[in-house]
Amino acid sequence: MLLVASLMLLCRVTAGYLTNKDDAEFFSEFGPSDSGSSDYLEPEAAFESFCVVSGPRPALGVCTPLRRCRRPQATQHYCLPGTETCCLAADASPVDLPSAPAKVLSTECGRPEIPLLPIPRIAGGHLAAGGEWPWIVQLGLRHQPRWQSLRQRSSGGGAQWFCGGALISPRAVLTAAHCMKLTTEQRRRLVVRIGDEERDLAPLREVAEVIVHPGYRTFTKHADLAVLRLSRPVQLGHRESPICLPAANASFVGLRATVAGWGRQGFDGVPSEDLLEAEVTIEDPAACEAAYRSVGDFEELFPGGFGGTKLCAAGPGRDACRGDSGGPLVVTQPDDRRVLVGIVSTGYKCATRGFPGIYTRVASYVDWILSNA
Repeated sequence: MLLVASLMLLCRVTAGYLTNKDDAEFFSEFGPSDSGSSDYLEPEAAFESFCVVSGPRPALGVCTPLRRCRRPQATQHYCLPGTETCCLAADASPVDLPSAPAKVLSTECGRPEIPLLPIPRIAGGHLAAGGEWPWIVQLGLRHQPRWQSLRQRSSGGGAQWFCGGALISPRAVLTAAHCMKLTTEQRRRLVVRIGDEERDLAPLREVAEVIVHPGYRTFTKHADLAVLRLSRPVQLGHRESPICLPAANASFVGLRATVAGWGRQGFDGVPSEDLLEAEVTIEDPAACEAAYRSVGDFEELFPGGFGGTKLCAAGPGRDACRGDSGGPLVVTQPDDRRVLVGIVSTGYKCATRGFPGIYTRVASYVDWILSNA
């Protein structure tokens, strides 16, 4: 993940970043290269706090535990089914009313085993403690038999890692579309590992289907997201659990967020052997777009501009970098639930002053995600 130098996933990108006439280099993996046996491949200002009470005359309510609402109402699906209801203010107990948790694909989401621990240990970021990121995902290509060691063969085979992602349901992972620029043979070997356990301890999980957003186009960053459907559902628990999705109209500008991964620690740096995390602030997208328009090839990368479908985030010396693509940008709600607000997409080099990292804004695509997860 970013860290003064970068952010997520142990990878070395091969053909991946773009260079324009002004020598502005954008990090971005365009699928892995598959030669050799290396384990790494190159390749707006608060949460929406309300729900809508259904009925002939819809009204705003608050997602509330059932026991604290005198007259439970039917609700939009971003209140937790079975445990929360959309409650009119007059019917709700004043005790500890939570803000609306985001849309969920599971009855429980966004709750790590332990809280995020802001303990600086690495320039630009810090080591993530085990149990903080049960939804974080690594994407890899299972080693072909000729590259497997005896240990890898006996344990089901190792993998070459090249991108990140986030578990959003027992059977679905959300990642960046540009990570899916794979050959047919590579897609057959596509696997994921879930959670922040040591890589040797977490099982490799097969991917049954790749669904790239229909609006995505090669060599652009529009609609840069894809859903991976797993061959078998994950047995959810404290080590593997999904993250919440945001409501479609949620705004996050000005909020602090956290990004995590095993990527390069600098544009020309090396991947991290450990899961790293860093705190960034979500910035004004208009100012961010203006900054990127000052470098060449903007319209080629972002036809028509950001169009409300991007988030920008940065911190002093902290940013996503090569190898972090597809990984999660997460915000913590007042009720301590984690929400996936962005997907690592691209950026101008890494941690370059004046150029925040660019993320796909999950809230802009939540309906498509829900229909394909």
